[in-house]
Amino acid sequence: GELDMVAFDGDELVVVEVRTRSVGKMAPPETTVGPSKLRKLVRTGRWYVLNKGWEGPWRIDVVAVTVEGDKNPEVEIFRDVTVGLIEQ
Repeated sequence: GELDMVAFDGDELVVVEVRTRSVGKMAPPETTVGPSKLRKLVRTGRWYVLNKGWEGPWRIDVVAVTVEGDKNPEVEIFRDVTVGLIEQ
């Protein structure tokens, strides 16, 4: 698997999935992260924290970017999208 971004929010490690869509596409960017992608993110995130020796809390966020022509992109963050899928 691949991770788009790994960052810290305070003392919590955050695996970030970035999704971008243009206005007019059928689905908003955040809805394109389905159950299969969530499972892959959890599996890859677990691999990452184990290999880095991270023992603190971690979560997975989705950053949804919507682009409309020359306007500034609209960015929305969905925190902890896998509640119940990650064992701390």
